[in-house]
Amino acid sequence: MHVEALRSNLPQSAPSSIIADAVNIVSTYLTNSVIPISSNLSDSIKDDVQKAHNSGVLDPRSFIEAQNYIGNLLINRYFKEFLRSNFYARYNVEILQSGRFSLEDILRSHRLLCGFIEFLETQEQRKLLEFLIAVDSFVSQLDESSSHNARNGEDVNFQDDAMVIYDRYFSMQATEPLGFGDEIRIEIEGNICTMDGIPKKDAFEKPRQIVAETLQKKLIPIFLDSAHYEKILRELEQALDTYHYRSHTSGEPRVPNGYFVRDRSSCDSQRRQTLSTNGVDSDDESQCSATIQTPKQSSLRKSRLNSLAKVDQLGRYKPLFDTTLCNNSEETALSARGRLKSALDKYLNQSAAKEKLVAEEIAELIISDVRQAVEKGNQERRQYRTKCSAFQK
Repeated sequence: MHVEALRSNLPQSAPSSIIADAVNIVSTYLTNSVIPISSNLSDSIKDDVQKAHNSGVLDPRSFIEAQNYIGNLLINRYFKEFLRSNFYARYNVEILQSGRFSLEDILRSHRLLCGFIEFLETQEQRKLLEFLIAVDSFVSQLDESSSHNARNGEDVNFQDDAMVIYDRYFSMQATEPLGFGDEIRIEIEGNICTMDGIPKKDAFEKPRQIVAETLQKKLIPIFLDSAHYEKILRELEQALDTYHYRSHTSGEPRVPNGYFVRDRSSCDSQRRQTLSTNGVDSDDESQCSATIQTPKQSSLRKSRLNSLAKVDQLGRYKPLFDTTLCNNSEETALSARGRLKSALDKYLNQSAAKEKLVAEEIAELIISDVRQAVEKGNQERRQYRTKCSAFQK
């Protein structure tokens, strides 16, 4: 921060004042090795400042290398440690208790997002959030493709992506109609079917703003008073109290990895800075895997290496290798429906997993009933044959 202030004052400050600030930085941070930089870099900066003191002109690049090194150190080490600390966890609890967060904050928090989706299902408004996520994904991919194609001279058609959103939410045969009138529908058609064949970036901006405002002003206040939100807050407070107790007993004031979500740089570059509530996360699946394999698990894993697939009790074929390696990654990347489905699954996979689990349980019950019926029929036939044999004798 001290160096950044010095660089920002270079154009309008007097040379003597600038050099005095540079000398102050050297004496404060470099003379006593306060910051962890190499001795060669420290000596180079001292030489530049000494030359500036003699000539009256300071090179604005003198501190850049040291500044970048310290910045990377703060981001990659100390900031990551902070995100796993009780200090950051307590901050997130305070934000959640205050209720002062926006739709953008919900989209950044996996735990909040899952709870909000469950709440929207009870209100029969889940399609609003799905539309919002689909549009944001479309705009993000359009921006990334524009910069990538400008460098490589490639051309990608995004009309398919836009038509997937249009067909689902706005067309006359929409499967999830949002209730917009003909005026907006015709405007969207014009934004998609342009002369150059490239959909406009703001093709869905007007309905997106309306949907976002509806979620923010009407549904989020109801969500804050719902049992879904109270459950999230209660679980987080209980977990934090547990971790706080463990930190005093073990001497490590740290929240386990995966419980609190880290900020995603890709979102930060596109979203405005708001009160970040992305510290509420569900248990990471990676934590569910045991770090120590028992002998039974190890032998089972070795036996699986002898086959490429298996058929479970429900008759489902399950390969024991990574099937994604067999897919054409280029075709998958160019698939409009595939890209949008991946974007939605990223946020909605928890609900889909629940539905899949319920479906599997129902299938198991049906198969069990069929097996019992078949077994009962076999027993009756055996009894009938026994009686017939006895009668013939």
